[in-house]
Amino acid sequence: MSGADTDAKAAVLLVSDEWDERASTRRILEGAGFSVTGAAPGAEIPILQAGLTDLVVTDNADVSKRLKGDPLARHPPVLQLQRAGDSRSAPAPEADACLEAPADPAALVAVASALVRAGRAERHELDAACACQAALDGIGFGVGLLDSAGLFRQVNRAMCELLGKTGDEILGSTHREAPSGAEEPERGWPFERARRSLGRESAEIEAGGRWFEVMADPLLDASGAFAGAVSTVMDVTARKSAERERERLLSQLDGERARLETVLQQMPAGVIMAEAPSGTLVMINGRVESIFRGPFRTGGGVKDYLQYPAFRPQGRPYRPEEHPLARTVATGEAVADEEMEFVRADGTRAAVLVSSTPIRDREGVVVAGVLTLHDVTERSQLEQQLRQAQKMEAMGRLAGGVAHDFNNLLTIIGGYGQMVRDALAAEDPLRKDLDAILESSERASALTRQLLTFSRRQMVEPRVLDLNRQVSKVHRMLRRVIGEDIELVTILTPDATRIKADPAQIEQVLLNLAVNARDAMPKGGELTIETAVIEAAAGTAVPGALKPGPYVTLVIADTGIGMDAETQSHLFEPFFTTKRKGKGTGLGLSTVYGIVKQSAGEVVIESELGRGTSVRIFFPLAEERVKAAGAAGHRPAARPGTETILLVEDDAEVRRLTAEMLTRQGYAVLEAASGQTAIRLWQQHKASIDMLLTDVVMPLMAGPELATRLRAGRPELKVLYMSGYAGELLEQYGVASAAAAFLHKPFTSDVLAHSVRALLDGKGGA
Repeated sequence: MSGADTDAKAAVLLVSDEWDERASTRRILEGAGFSVTGAAPGAEIPILQAGLTDLVVTDNADVSKRLKGDPLARHPPVLQLQRAGDSRSAPAPEADACLEAPADPAALVAVASALVRAGRAERHELDAACACQAALDGIGFGVGLLDSAGLFRQVNRAMCELLGKTGDEILGSTHREAPSGAEEPERGWPFERARRSLGRESAEIEAGGRWFEVMADPLLDASGAFAGAVSTVMDVTARKSAERERERLLSQLDGERARLETVLQQMPAGVIMAEAPSGTLVMINGRVESIFRGPFRTGGGVKDYLQYPAFRPQGRPYRPEEHPLARTVATGEAVADEEMEFVRADGTRAAVLVSSTPIRDREGVVVAGVLTLHDVTERSQLEQQLRQAQKMEAMGRLAGGVAHDFNNLLTIIGGYGQMVRDALAAEDPLRKDLDAILESSERASALTRQLLTFSRRQMVEPRVLDLNRQVSKVHRMLRRVIGEDIELVTILTPDATRIKADPAQIEQVLLNLAVNARDAMPKGGELTIETAVIEAAAGTAVPGALKPGPYVTLVIADTGIGMDAETQSHLFEPFFTTKRKGKGTGLGLSTVYGIVKQSAGEVVIESELGRGTSVRIFFPLAEERVKAAGAAGHRPAARPGTETILLVEDDAEVRRLTAEMLTRQGYAVLEAASGQTAIRLWQQHKASIDMLLTDVVMPLMAGPELATRLRAGRPELKVLYMSGYAGELLEQYGVASAAAAFLHKPFTSDVLAHSVRALLDGKGGA
């Protein structure tokens, strides 16, 4: 066959300084399908370094010597062309083949093709051998290839390091010499046994004070006959020492177990000891069973310790291998103060602080693990209550800020709404729409007060109210809260149900109790709200420390699951709840209790498992009559004024609305967006200013500071504060939100007019 048939892609490097000869040879080779590159002697090295040459053809003996004389180089085959009478082309022994020049084309192509095939085969075989050796050298234990006679033919680097010999020293030696000085095992050499069984054989061999595990895996030829074996050698001295040390330690542990158990039984912490790596429980003190309220047995594995389900503080369950004791006996990990939650034998949950420590022998091998458990259930509950209280405090602070901004918006909505309503004729149909807007604004204001009640930052505004009317007012809202599968029944007494309380707080009481009743009737039922007026006479059985006299009672009764006596004894404790985790704060009934007590009343709860719950609240009957609510259109108009008022408000919309309200009442208004602007207006008009109306909380200069500075020159100056904040925040500024000279946002035009007129007329304020 021609070179074109077999070596069409073979690359030939033609090295010669004879241009004619090089051109002739090149034409022959290229005609046969070779890819030919030419180079002068000495210039061939860079081309060869690229690694793309299959054959070098040269007429220079020095080139042959140079290429074949480098033992570290891997060059392609060399074909030397000998020109008669030319000493430079004398045959070099280093060349792979020689032809006289000019060469016969057929001979040249045939020899070149043969050399290319031989070179490629040699490189392939060499690459395979290198890859095999590299793979063997990557194995961390000793590996050697044995022929059928048991002689080493190839070994890896780890084998040399393990035996302390070079590869040349090992190659050709027998399997009995690896490791050196070893005596034949009782069952015979692994290689000899593998020859007979044609399966893997192994043995532990002692040599030179060290222990080795030797394995032989047979190699079979194509016919299935034994052709050699793969021998692996691993140093197991540490493992053998560990096993002996373990046996020694376990023997020692057995001897001291009785004394140690006596000490452990007196410890306040639970202690569990497990041996490694099996995890067998070898010791448990009595405190463990006390913590888990159930039995443990020794002799089992760590799974016996895992018989009680365990969870992380976030609620994710532990997998068996994640338990601290399991980790310690498996890996030697030391665990310190890991929080876990266990489900005890009686179904209750225990918060446990767990530490796990490995016990090591003299060489550092883990032989056992010791687990200590501290029951911190009570402490955890207290911490949880503290976190809940802190969360409520943070929510309260947030509620204060939200209420301020929300009340500013409600002031604008309600103020402009009332002014538009008052400007309409009595028969105008738009008045009904505006009445609905104003009513919604009032309900939104009440919602803000409820939010502040929850956070205990509400400005409490007790007044005489009709309890029947309050129940009727929230009836629709309660209907939506309890759901369609619960029937709501109201039984209202015809007697006057006057009590003195904050209306928003009474709504909160009704809402909290209705929600509790709903949760107690998951499959539906009946919720009854009943009012009555009773007379508590001297000597009769009345709840708590109620004084004799008339009382209005509010009863909220359900047909739910009821409560046992133990649960009832904790009902008013803050954070106590019978609802599932995350479904209740435990503040509902404690808030009800606080509101009722604040209103000089008493609350009594009667319940029985399976028979429902009845909450009975006693309010003192108020002697005063119920005053008309201060809603838009229900107060007599305030007397118009002619005085000058300095209005200070940082919110532009609220300031503009308030100024418009005052102007319509006849007052002259000087507007300021800050305390600094107010001082400049004061300096210009102080002789004509009759009253300061200022927001409490403002940037740079608060309202009380502004009032102090203005009163320094005129102590009799009338000051009316206004704010959407309430409670503790206002007290920080020295303002009592319940004072007569305080206007709580949101307010309407008539409320503003009455407050201003009352202060100017000397009927209250500061």
